[in-house]
Amino acid sequence: MKKVYVFAALIVCFLIAALPAFAGSRSYANDLLDEWMAYADEQGYEVFYSNVDRIDTDNSVSYYYDLEPGNYYFVAEGGEDTEDLDMYVYDEDGNEIVSDELDDNYPMCEVLVNESTSIEVEVIAYSFSGHEDSDYFCFVAAIEPGNAAPDTNASDTDEIIDYWTNWAEDSDYNVIYTDSGELGVDDSDTYDFELDSGHYYIYAESLEDADDIDMFVYGSDGEVIISDELSDNYPICEFDLRRADEVQIKISSYDIAHGRSTEYGLVIATTEDGAILNQGSDVEIQDRPLTDQTDREYVDGLRGSYMEMVDDENYEMIFDEIRLLQDGEPYTMRITLGSGDYIVYAEGGLRIADLDLRVSDGDGYVVAEDTQNDSNPVCEFSTRDSATYEIEIDPYDMVSGWSEGYYVIVIVRD
Repeated sequence: MKKVYVFAALIVCFLIAALPAFAGSRSYANDLLDEWMAYADEQGYEVFYSNVDRIDTDNSVSYYYDLEPGNYYFVAEGGEDTEDLDMYVYDEDGNEIVSDELDDNYPMCEVLVNESTSIEVEVIAYSFSGHEDSDYFCFVAAIEPGNAAPDTNASDTDEIIDYWTNWAEDSDYNVIYTDSGELGVDDSDTYDFELDSGHYYIYAESLEDADDIDMFVYGSDGEVIISDELSDNYPICEFDLRRADEVQIKISSYDIAHGRSTEYGLVIATTEDGAILNQGSDVEIQDRPLTDQTDREYVDGLRGSYMEMVDDENYEMIFDEIRLLQDGEPYTMRITLGSGDYIVYAEGGLRIADLDLRVSDGDGYVVAEDTQNDSNPVCEFSTRDSATYEIEIDPYDMVSGWSEGYYVIVIVRD
């Protein structure tokens, strides 16, 4: 029988207050993680490990701990597309101690340890909603006050590289590059590659859980292909190259928990069609100044990528537009939509740091919103009858030194 004496109250909170997100969103799972960690902190429990990871029905995710006597709590919660997520805890001989196999996406287990021992906590996904077959989830391990938490930080960067290498290989990706480095306060390291066309995954992680490091991937024209600026120490970037291109990977320290520097590991993986063609001095990345023209050209490129996505996914194209937004001046548009399932994509250019999106019906009721701290919000909603909706696009934050920037909006019917 599942024991949930401490965290049970949070179930109601999560069922009532759903977070805005889109399919497979790591940002959504990161928000769930923040909620669980905040709750544990409010209750006085010590979180000794937390993580956001991706899971599918073919691969479980396991966490291993050497525990001292104490009362431990483990909780996971799947993203918006996760229907059934279970958890199993095993002792050092592989025997099951406790499990949560309820038909929900937030398994929780409590384990009382009377003597030093090793355990495995396994998270298994059984089903996803719609046509999804994978999603991100968050995981939190906490200990009751007055007990000694285990040290879960990696002892060196080799452990970090081994972890992400194993994760990539378990996901049937080819690891094509690994490295380690050291970052000072407000410091950055860059890696220059010419990559063949293909699908790429880049993982980085620092030694200290409390660090905050970010990742940026630039194309040969100096424009950002993708970035991960979440408040954690393990940025992940996933992207497609439709043709061979020269890219630069930038790892930056936003906050260092202890001392004046931190070490990190880097792993680059790809599907079968990706490869490194050249590296280092053979790669020339342009440094284009941020001007009105480069911002508009960048957004034009974003629109082109969305049009290709619409074709690839066989969506029905409804509306698209590029517009210049002023700092602190949200723009609201009205559109009449017939019955169906709709997705609204918006994305800011090089000068918009944070873009928010909100969809309201004719009565002013918010049917979908995305206010995450990024520049590419997505809203999904359904309508049974023809109705008029208001879509508000809010340039919540601009890049330093700029008071306006371009964005693109794309509306499709699934």
